[in-house]
Amino acid sequence: MSENTEGRRSLLPSNRSLLEGGLDLALGYLIERIAPPFPDLMNAQSTPAEFLPYLAADRGVSEWDAAATESERRAIVAATWPTHRLAGTREALMRAFEALAITPEIVPWYDQVPRGEPYTFKVNGEIEGEFDTVRNARLSARLEAAKAERDEPVLQLFRKTRMPVRVACAIVAADTADLIYPKRVVVELIPRERNIDRLSLLVNQTLPEALNG
Repeated sequence: MSENTEGRRSLLPSNRSLLEGGLDLALGYLIERIAPPFPDLMNAQSTPAEFLPYLAADRGVSEWDAAATESERRAIVAATWPTHRLAGTREALMRAFEALAITPEIVPWYDQVPRGEPYTFKVNGEIEGEFDTVRNARLSARLEAAKAERDEPVLQLFRKTRMPVRVACAIVAADTADLIYPKRVVVELIPRERNIDRLSLLVNQTLPEALNG
């Protein structure tokens, strides 16, 4: 390493030609004008979207899906190394599910009632969005990378749905209201001409439970 006429360090030897020294100086100025891409380039959450496939290959992502949304692809890349480091632990399984927008409840065989088969674990997972064959294949690949070699998962996946509920009841001159079956809400009312000393609302009861309660 030597110094050129501008006082800049150079990798060229001191016997370099004027052309070599000029090229070295010009290229040095050009390189200094480029903003360093690191560390954002290697960060799954801040790297440019077009660089994500290359970052996924560098991290060893086994279930890359170019058709997935950008947020899903970033989550997959970000979770890969932590999952590999924690493979065989509950935390690795949690990360594997959460990267695919699934909220899991993991119960190992020794915590199940009654006890499950040894070296199995049960997963109750709440799914966000659609769950198709592609997403299922990605989940299988992530589980293989996250679980211990001897463990076998038992999956129960579900998706919550919200919808309006209408309640109907018929009021008679008695202490209770008739239950309109199969509605799942029971309302107990007291007629106006008597003192109101009890007003209760029983929610989420089936017909036998309501009648026996």
